[in-house]
This record gives sequence, C-alpha cells and structure tokens, in this order.
Amino acid sequence: MISICNITKQIQKNNVKTCGVALLRFAAHFNKSDLASISQEEILTFLMSLTKNNKQATKRNRYSVLSSFYNFSISNALPALTTPCNTEVIKKIFKRPQAIQWQIVDKEVDYVPRKLLIRLTDYVKDNGIGLNDRIFPVSYVAAWSMVRKSGKLVSIELRPHDLRRLQPLMIQG
Repeated sequence: MISICNITKQIQKNNVKTCGVALLRFAAHFNKSDLASISQEEILTFLMSLTKNNKQATKRNRYSVLSSFYNFSISNALPALTTPCNTEVIKKIFKRPQAIQWQIVDKEVDYVPRKLLIRLTDYVKDNGIGLNDRIFPVSYVAAWSMVRKSGKLVSIELRPHDLRRLQPLMIQG
C-alpha cells in the first residue's frame, strides 16, 4: 500500500488537517491490503463506519477525501488501478447535502458596535419600548429625508450610506 505520509507531503497543510483523519483511519483499516484488492463493499463498509452519526456534509467530505486519494494514486503511481469509490450506491449515500434556503424576512438588518448595542438596549428598557414598537418614531423614508436635509444645510450631497462608511473611521480615529 502506498505510504500515506509520502502523499500528505504534497498536500497543503490545511488539507492535511482535513484529510488526516480519513486517510489515517483508511491506512489503519486496510493496513495489510493492497489498494487493488479493496472491493467496493469494503469501501462502503469503511465509509459507513467512519461517518456513523455524522452530518451529511461530513460524510460527503470523508467520501471526497477517499475518492481523491484513489484518483491521486491512479494519476501518479498506479494507472491500472480502478477506484472502488465511483459506484452509484456509494455516490448516492455520500451525495452533497442540499443547500439550506434561508427565509428572507422583509426587514433590513444592520450590525452595530457592542457599545452602541448596550446603550440602545438601556434606552429601550428605560423608555418601556415594547417588542413591536418603533425605537424611534420615524420611518425609513423620514430618516432618509432628514439626512439629505442635513447635507443640504452644509452644502453637500449626503446619503445614509455615506454615514455608514464614515462610522468605522470615527471608531479608528
């Protein structure tokens, strides 16, 4: 069997960390086996035991590591080798997890500095503002209009987004 250590030297350090668990367990499990003699059933059994109680994304990752190992071996050392990872059953069991569709709510979310969050929380508590009440009695359009009028007072074109970009400079300075 090809030494795992020789292969991992050619892989970047972050990939070694990610692939290490799967490849080391593969090497320990099939220690006395020749790569060509490992069957599809043995690969499936190994992957099932390796990924028992894991999320689908982890299962897919472990499968990808093993499949990449075989592809690497075939392209660099053993061109006659066939990969036992490419069966329809194994591909189906270790398929990519479906992407989670986030529900987008009809509200704008802004991130504020912690100090401002604390002050705003205190303001809400002190003034008895409820969960469904507005903190400030102005709409988005009214706030936009106030910012534009303030800009006109000092003869500049000012938009709320300009203030958003200014805020990090005020924190640093």
